[in-house]
Amino acid sequence: SDTTPDRALPDLAPDPDTFVPQCRGDGECGPGEICREQRCRPPVYPAILPAATQRATYDLDADNVLISGREIRPAGTAAFVGTQPDRLVLTADGRFAVTNDATWGSKTLVLGGDGDRVTGFYLHTIDLESMTVVSEVAPDAGRLWHGLALHEGTDGVRVYATNGTGHGLHEFSLEGDGQLLWLRTIAVPGCYTTDVVLDAGGERAWLTCLTSMVVELQGRVMALDLTSEVVTATSPLLPGAFSLLLAEDVEALLVASIAKEIRTPEGDPVWALDPGTLDVVETLHVGLGPEGMVRDPATGDVWVACNRSDDLWRLDPVALQVLESIPLHDEPMALKGLYPVRMDLDASARRLYVTLSHENAIGVVDLESRALLGMIPTGWYPNDVKLTPDGSAL
Repeated sequence: SDTTPDRALPDLAPDPDTFVPQCRGDGECGPGEICREQRCRPPVYPAILPAATQRATYDLDADNVLISGREIRPAGTAAFVGTQPDRLVLTADGRFAVTNDATWGSKTLVLGGDGDRVTGFYLHTIDLESMTVVSEVAPDAGRLWHGLALHEGTDGVRVYATNGTGHGLHEFSLEGDGQLLWLRTIAVPGCYTTDVVLDAGGERAWLTCLTSMVVELQGRVMALDLTSEVVTATSPLLPGAFSLLLAEDVEALLVASIAKEIRTPEGDPVWALDPGTLDVVETLHVGLGPEGMVRDPATGDVWVACNRSDDLWRLDPVALQVLESIPLHDEPMALKGLYPVRMDLDASARRLYVTLSHENAIGVVDLESRALLGMIPTGWYPNDVKLTPDGSAL
């Protein structure tokens, strides 16, 4: 605070034998005075440091400060895409990454400039060698949301993106130079499409659907034939069904729930479904808020990130059992708030890379010691993480 002589405060502790109140509120004081400790006094203003008014910018090289006062200094290099990149998919050769802007806002309003941009819903292709955006495309109609999947087949590279309230699935082609082209939108009636996974042949897709956006967050899973555009199976109601992982070799489709209202003392559910019939085969209870899932190619096990309990859980998709959990805090009673969302796994180095969204960092977990080795700083609220196929970069 300002301690210059003309604004220095006298001792505010009154003598109980001689003190007579001058005021009980600011209205009893003169102009330019406030009532403090029942005395009319000039206000004392705090000194304003430049850092106190600094805010985050779109300058990727600047030292940006969030509204909370935390400074953001990301490691590595960055490519600016849109207003809320949510998911990442990589091509098998590691040349391109595709991300979806699942923003609620308008890119035009946020960034200005191109008046044709009436929505923020875009797919972007990033050249990973130069870290430059080489393609930007919006669906012909509708929006984008959480789910994103990529398939490489004899007919080329296809990218599939869910469109939420549009009750459908967008299909794009990814050309050899990284250009994206919108091809079609497959209608999925009655399905607020959230996540999507594909089979190895790129012939079938499975989608999570929110059938109600009120408190209970009712959900389902639907199986979709991509050739005929027909829904071939529908699961029973699965409250909060959100994230998907397909273990096709063991005929298991895992579905994580984000509906906190259905919690049991055992934890939140991850359902194992039969991919063909979408019947529930088993319900596995993990931590709170299971979301991101990744499979270990070395063991076949599945890791689940639980964002509300700050821990990782290992599942056996064959025996359909919960094997163990790893806390992301040294102390069991530590305050929660790292918010692990999604992961990728380095099978050779035996490491998990976890987006800690509330910490603005990537957590590095050693799978041999089952310990959090440290954190890599990122920009604000990392949503997804992918290791390049050659393991050279995140």
